[in-house]
Amino acid sequence: MIDIDDFRASFPEFSDIVKFPDAQVVYWSSVAECATNEVVFGCMYKNVIYLYTAHTLALAFKNQLNPIPGQGIGLTSSKSVGSVSTSYDTASIVEDGGGYWNETSYGREYFRLVKLFGVGVRQVGGNVCDWNYNCH
Repeated sequence: MIDIDDFRASFPEFSDIVKFPDAQVVYWSSVAECATNEVVFGCMYKNVIYLYTAHTLALAFKNQLNPIPGQGIGLTSSKSVGSVSTSYDTASIVEDGGGYWNETSYGREYFRLVKLFGVGVRQVGGNVCDWNYNCH
């Protein structure tokens, strides 16, 4: 089980308990624990759980701000307001094959660690979880 105070100290951008309630942190960390094998990551297990949790919290918050929650939005590569236009080189930050994980910096770091430890994202796991995220 995640140590919420330690998570918030490690990622102070999630310290606002109104925007990121404890129940939501616990929920996403439980999903992370079900999807991640502690034996594979060893001493990095906590870091991987925290990155997974931060990634999904950031996406959940983005959903709250979206007029249509849950609507998929990719990385912004350009934006125009009136006659002002800005473009970003997203290719330099995107992890090849990262897909969904490329949507946040936390996800990209998570994906890098998964690759570093030699496991595919689809293979991360080892736990069987029911719909209530009870893992065994």
